[in-house]
Amino acid sequence: MAYKLIASDLDGTLLSDNAEVTKENFDAIKKITDSGVLFVPVTGRAMYEMPRNVVECNDIRYIVSSNGAVIYDKVTGEKMTHCFTVERFREIFQLLKNYQVTMTIHYDQKSITPADKVSDEAFDYYCVNDYYRKHIRTTNEMMDDFDAYFSQDREAEMLSIFFRHEEELQECYKALEAMGDVDITASTKGNLEIIRKGALKGAALIKLANKLSIPLSEVIAVGDSRNDLSMLNEAGLALATSNALDVLKDASDAVICSNNENIAVHIYENYIK
Repeated sequence: MAYKLIASDLDGTLLSDNAEVTKENFDAIKKITDSGVLFVPVTGRAMYEMPRNVVECNDIRYIVSSNGAVIYDKVTGEKMTHCFTVERFREIFQLLKNYQVTMTIHYDQKSITPADKVSDEAFDYYCVNDYYRKHIRTTNEMMDDFDAYFSQDREAEMLSIFFRHEEELQECYKALEAMGDVDITASTKGNLEIIRKGALKGAALIKLANKLSIPLSEVIAVGDSRNDLSMLNEAGLALATSNALDVLKDASDAVICSNNENIAVHIYENYIK
């Protein structure tokens, strides 16, 4: 099979455990692009949360962010978005106040977090793991008057929530599901990622492939977390990293190397070269 597009998750996939892309991976991305194949990062991060060297890489044209809510063409500047309506976002925002949570909201390609919940004490309280503590501190915009800012009219791309209690997570999940027009996924334990219905990574992959007239059978998708499952289900070739959740391994066509072993190199050598 001659593949034309590779859709790669970032955290836990293209990024190492140090949240970096190795030179070997960048070199492989260039080889992939030179072979006439598009390499597309597909991430739960907002655009401005992504490593700058990924966003600015000349061998990457298209970026899918906020779990599929935004598809960005770096060459033309075109954005295809599928955000919450103001009314639905406000309803979800109010619902979350019933639970002990800390949240990050993706808006206008930025990631915004309440400043008073960025501390070791707050992270301990809301069970935020070490990887996401560092991620929040280094990539997010801290907002002092978080409630006032988001009580205004905002068409949010995504909400990422960490819950103190598992039972509250499950209760909130059911309440969100009952709304009918949201999709819910997760990146890690104790977390929910909330996006508008139809904005999952898989839906974005379909939109981008259609835009580029690429059959899904000629698409490779690779990931490690639950929020990658929808795009693995749509791709012609679904790959899970060796560090992936079992549910992804079960849904994949093959389990490849870990995120610390140069994913792009492995894909180029085994499926493109």
